[in-house]
Amino acid sequence: MVGDGRNRKSMGYVRNLTLFMAKTIECGRGVHVFNYADQPDLTANELIAFASRQMGTPLPAWRIPYFIGLLGGYFFDGLSKLTHRDYPISSIRIRKFCANTQVNADRLKATGFAAPYALEDGLQRMIRSEFT
Repeated sequence: MVGDGRNRKSMGYVRNLTLFMAKTIECGRGVHVFNYADQPDLTANELIAFASRQMGTPLPAWRIPYFIGLLGGYFFDGLSKLTHRDYPISSIRIRKFCANTQVNADRLKATGFAAPYALEDGLQRMIRSEFT
């Protein structure tokens, strides 16, 4: 875990997204722009705790301070340039992980769309599919 984990993340379950896209047919002709996100937005701490429970693994006992994680990301950026290989750690990934990535989904709410699946259901399915 890098950072304090209080940053919020907007996410959407793909089944809800596809159902919403089908609903947008009712919007009629023209261009309609929406940000899609299932609510509530979760913090990085909540996401990691949820994933740990689903995978049956303990939460990490320690955290890497943001500035040390970012320095590590810069190290791997340099190593990537030298070796011409991509690494799973980079400064951009560290910054993105520690940033608030919330979107305003007010226009989505105004359509009256009610997501039939809970975000937690989608996360659970994804974890089961990818990691078990």
